[in-house]
Amino acid sequence: MSTTGTITIARARRLALRAQGLDGTFTPPPGPDGTAAICERLGYVQIDTISVVERAHHHILWTRQRDYTEHDLDHALARDRRIFEGWSHAASYLPTIDYRYYVASMHSHAQRPGTLEWIKANQDVVDHVRDRIRAEGALCAADFSGDGNRRGPWWDWKPAKGALETLFSNGELMISERRKFQRFYDLTERVLPSGTDTTPASRQERARWALQRAFDQHGIAANTELRVWNRHAESLAAALAEAMDDRSVVEVKLRGDDGSPLYARTKDLEATDRTPRRKAAHLLSPFDNLVIRRGWVQRLFDFDYTIECYVPAPKRQFGYFCLPVL
Repeated sequence: MSTTGTITIARARRLALRAQGLDGTFTPPPGPDGTAAICERLGYVQIDTISVVERAHHHILWTRQRDYTEHDLDHALARDRRIFEGWSHAASYLPTIDYRYYVASMHSHAQRPGTLEWIKANQDVVDHVRDRIRAEGALCAADFSGDGNRRGPWWDWKPAKGALETLFSNGELMISERRKFQRFYDLTERVLPSGTDTTPASRQERARWALQRAFDQHGIAANTELRVWNRHAESLAAALAEAMDDRSVVEVKLRGDDGSPLYARTKDLEATDRTPRRKAAHLLSPFDNLVIRRGWVQRLFDFDYTIECYVPAPKRQFGYFCLPVL
């Protein structure tokens, strides 16, 4: 097993901050290109409906892109198509270059017994939703709210919404755009840019990709973080062993840390040797990629953080929506 020995906690933190684009060395260009570049670097940007200071996805992007605006995200999604909406560990904006690595999970969702049973029980709704979108173009859930008078007493918003979500999860539909946070669905073949690779990745191909994405996000990671991107233990172990055999990934130990083994890419370790120290402060979203793995951030930064909007008011220590400061 390849190991680089012991590194300091300061160097481990530099690995994490560099991966996250928060060490001052990552300067995405302005506009939609920069927004897409952030998604491509991080692997995902989480979407969240809570809007106290700002919605999570806007806050995460604003932290890394100077002069970021909501228009930049809208353009990258609906015009440039460099990002798409899908499911990582949560609902997220994902880089279109990674699309093929999500195809297998879409196919798997389509074959789940619960999915098949729901479609069978609501086949007329599913067909109607699909047919209207094929004929009319991108539609939102509200566009189906007036269909009850024409379609009979079975029709209301909930089955239509369920059909949209089912076809979206199956990969038949994609989010074409958002208007005031409302999702508009269209046929996948009309949303994906021409030339996008839609070949489902094999299990081992996806494992190799997931391993790299885990390091893209964390810089330095234990198996717990690696499994976020790939929950199939056997293929994960094989991908990690393969990377360690060719020394592109090595095991590292933190000085004074007795926790589980940590791993890092050789190229990232070499890059942190040359990273100048910079002074800067960032106000982070509670859903920021840097802090979303609470155990990992506590281990590396000795920062015990809880978002307390989910905690009963009498038990809150800092308040409903306390933001981390980096």
